[in-house]
Amino acid sequence: MEVSKTDQILSDPHRFGQTVTFVERPSGAFFLKPRNCELEFHLFCPGGHLYSFVRECLRFESPLEVDILGDWSGASKSLRSLSLSVSNQEQSESEDFSRRAGALLALCTCFGLTDLHADNILTCRLADGTLAPVPIDVEVAFWNSVSGMDTLLFPSRIISPERAGFAAQFRSRYKPERPDLFLSSFLQTWNFIVPLLECQLSRLQMAIAGSPVRVLLRETSVYQELLRKFSVVGSNEIEVNNLRLEFGLLESELFQLLAKDVPYYFVTRLNPTDLSYFSSSSKISHCDPGRFSPILRAATDSIANLCNERRLAQIQKVTALQIVRSFEGLWKRNCLKADQFSLAIDEGQFLLKTDSFNASAKW
Repeated sequence: MEVSKTDQILSDPHRFGQTVTFVERPSGAFFLKPRNCELEFHLFCPGGHLYSFVRECLRFESPLEVDILGDWSGASKSLRSLSLSVSNQEQSESEDFSRRAGALLALCTCFGLTDLHADNILTCRLADGTLAPVPIDVEVAFWNSVSGMDTLLFPSRIISPERAGFAAQFRSRYKPERPDLFLSSFLQTWNFIVPLLECQLSRLQMAIAGSPVRVLLRETSVYQELLRKFSVVGSNEIEVNNLRLEFGLLESELFQLLAKDVPYYFVTRLNPTDLSYFSSSSKISHCDPGRFSPILRAATDSIANLCNERRLAQIQKVTALQIVRSFEGLWKRNCLKADQFSLAIDEGQFLLKTDSFNASAKW
């Protein structure tokens, strides 16, 4: 393979210092990821098992292209040329983005996709000239969410406005004057997905049955802070042990941090309780999750539980309320209406009505 240029991309190091690499060839450029990319392929690429379904949910053709390579790695086409630095978008473009963002939030919540912070979502201009949020790094699926905020797409108590996947677009660039488009798109897409969810999750599980799906035992930001702390203490055994005790680190976490890696754990849907990591550049080891057992259970829940009607109805309600609260200032100005819901606010209270539920709350 003729390569004219390679650049290491600023990404978390895994598998003994491996990071995303930008590779430029005479035939084109792409990102080389040191991990399996089958999950992204089956969700967001033509030829993937769920691509047609996902495209129908999101209402656009994804510009992401993924090739599955050997050694649990994958390559994705560079989206660098599609990345936008926008400062004065027209209102129609803002509305396109708002609708697609709401649809993406519904899709990711239903499929248990998470860790979609600002570095993993790219704003792209599609072939038809409209805007869309495109996931470019998807590693976690089947997560038993309690609300759409678990995706990390939207600012919440678990992620800051600066780090959330949609934060930059909603808080500075687009400033939607009609956030009802975002909420109504979320509700419409949710109601479209739910009756088909069990079938689609089963298809996804079969497609990636033996492939690794990442499990996040801690937020990546915690691991990054630990790497900074370990770089300061160096090889001082006493200080290293103090950090291990302070943070309650597993032996496998400590091993990876001392190797200057962000700890990386994964399971497969064939063996969902077998938590694994790389103990050398090519060897896979298994470990006891210890006090992280609840996280492992949430990350590997059964399809039957994920598709439980009562659970899904509660998530829909909670997420809708959180969206309303996030846009508190705009909602309070008046009563906004959309196809599937109406919202009335009076003296610090609101009533949200949809085809499937009524909800009320106080600010």
